Amino acid sequence: MKHTALLLIIAASPAVAATLVFDDFSGASGDNVNGTSPDTNLLTSGTWQASTEISPGYLRADGSAVDAAGDSNNVDRGAFLDLGSGFFVGGETYTLTLDFGQLNSSAIFAGFTNQASPSLTSTAQIEGSANLAIRARDFGSNDALAIWNRVGTTNNVTGVDTGTNAFDGASYVVTMTIDTNSLTDADVEVSDGTSTNSISGVDVSGMRWLYLGYEDANITDAQDLMADVNSITLTGVPEPSVALLGALGLFGLLRRRR
Repeated sequence: MKHTALLLIIAASPAVAATLVFDDFSGASGDNVNGTSPDTNLLTSGTWQASTEISPGYLRADGSAVDAAGDSNNVDRGAFLDLGSGFFVGGETYTLTLDFGQLNSSAIFAGFTNQASPSLTSTAQIEGSANLAIRARDFGSNDALAIWNRVGTTNNVTGVDTGTNAFDGASYVVTMTIDTNSLTDADVEVSDGTSTNSISGVDVSGMRWLYLGYEDANITDAQDLMADVNSITLTGVPEPSVALLGALGLFGLLRRRR
């Protein structure tokens, strides 16, 4: 009877989110983010990988993305963190939270790609045949905030905040929630606390890289600061069914010990 009561308590207990990756980018503005480690990484011992084409780099250790060259090339680059093969597991809920500041004629992406080995000198948001991200931008006439989902060579954009936004403040927090009911049929929701939208049928099975990507809307002038990331957080929360299975396993162990 005691064991049954314990089983019911465990099964009814709410799942607790575990912070898998966290980085507040507290490095120096004069240092490249390449080779730096997140503050928390429970998944791998990997470091951020980013372009080293120029010094100190387009993407800095303090979370800023800088266009100091002003040449005829887009500063469409990304920083990638390897989460390990088979990162996503079925039957779980994952949350990616991006806290960013000012955008200046640019777009910022935060998400995942299945690219085997990302290119550090090309556009991050089109890396791989499966690419899922939060997208925020301060140019264009609509879709200031959107869900970005690249499938094959097709870029799908689902608006969340379908208006325009200057994104000139110090902090904007956007959350992406991924429910992996099936690794090839996940449900995805993006919200900024005011506006929310969702998509389904997303294949996350091969995604192993977490990335921050940037798109430069001004290819002729150096706008200096393009974007500023305050922090990025990735958490994983087991579904109730997973917790119940764990409780059943514990119950069986207790019965064998009697």
